[in-house]
Amino acid sequence: LIIGIGKSHKRNDNGQIEKFYAYSVLIDSSVEYLEMNTLANDVNEDNYLKSLGNNLKNVIENKSSDYRHIVLHVPYKVQQTELNRFLGIIKECDDSLTFSVIKINDNSKYFGYNEETNSLIPYESTFIKLSRSEYLIWTEGLNYNSKKVNKRYANPLHIEFCYPDIEDLEEEQNNMYLQDILNLSGASWRGFNAKSMPISIFYPKRISKFIAEFQTRNLPE
Repeated sequence: LIIGIGKSHKRNDNGQIEKFYAYSVLIDSSVEYLEMNTLANDVNEDNYLKSLGNNLKNVIENKSSDYRHIVLHVPYKVQQTELNRFLGIIKECDDSLTFSVIKINDNSKYFGYNEETNSLIPYESTFIKLSRSEYLIWTEGLNYNSKKVNKRYANPLHIEFCYPDIEDLEEEQNNMYLQDILNLSGASWRGFNAKSMPISIFYPKRISKFIAEFQTRNLPE
């Protein structure tokens, strides 16, 4: 089970946060949409974090009978307080469940080149290891059957494994999680061209922004 989490905070003219929003989209690793949930919606940060934890725990408990492996895809700009809340909930859940928390960033400082081609563009699905827990993965790039460049390709995704310790993951399992991200990047439920960002991050992010705007305009969810 992949739980994609998105957030969108409403700020005032001084840049201070007036309201906190967080939503989740549940996806099977086969890229099947399951459901959407409100994780938190509050004007107080402490209450927001409490709701975030409680609702995430409810989501996990409701699905624990169907799934034994739970992966959280979180946006890279998630705050440490929010990440600590996620990790705290994981430790309270059933010991028989396997958990992973992965940060995904589509706007990092990293880039790369393929010196074996004139275009210098890496092949689609190329990945490199940056550190013990960090990877770059190209969800867009040259096709292995053709080196023709037919569009402007997106930057690679910066992937960081936050939990568990990367040394506790077998290489095969680690590659499986990277493959999931690649698969989710090639899917689009709206019927448009696939996005470079996996739908586990793309759609929760869009939903959070829409709901925040709805509330600004006094519209029902």
